Amino acid sequence: RDAYLAEHPYCEDHLRIYGQPVPAAEVHHLAPMLDRPDLALNETNLIALCHDCHNARHGKGIGGQKAVPSNRRPPPLHNFMTCEAGNCDW
Repeated sequence: RDAYLAEHPYCEDHLRIYGQPVPAAEVHHLAPMLDRPDLALNETNLIALCHDCHNARHGKGIGGQKAVPSNRRPPPLHNFMTCEAGNCDW
């Protein structure tokens, strides 16, 4: 976690969507670890996020309150920066 955040210090969603460098505080797994434990430490499955963006990806609001039931959450966004570089595998 610390090594990934050291290499990716800014929230990748804020950079992609708003072009703003907001400090990252969480490392999010694009494919959940429960579904794909083999990708747990694979950097192509990781994205650095701020707390708010991490909560949003998990369907939670400010302060961690659930915004939508877990069975109705939208699928996570894929890291388009990796895909743009031609490394798409989905």
